[in-house]
Amino acid sequence: MKDFLEDMKGFLFGLGVLAIYVICLAIIDQLPRLIIAIWPIIFIGLIFAPLFLKDEKKDKK
Repeated sequence: MKDFLEDMKGFLFGLGVLAIYVICLAIIDQLPRLIIAIWPIIFIGLIFAPLFLKDEKKDKK
């Protein structure tokens, strides 16, 4: 269960960034670009989440 919560931390961080992105795009009224904007966030989340998890596991040892 702990591992699941740690995975969710990175996921929720990504969602937070995505929410900020969506709000900014809505203000500028360029929502069609949202689809393009989502992909970098997904890839950044996939790349950085494992790095954060590795750092946390090293600290536990």
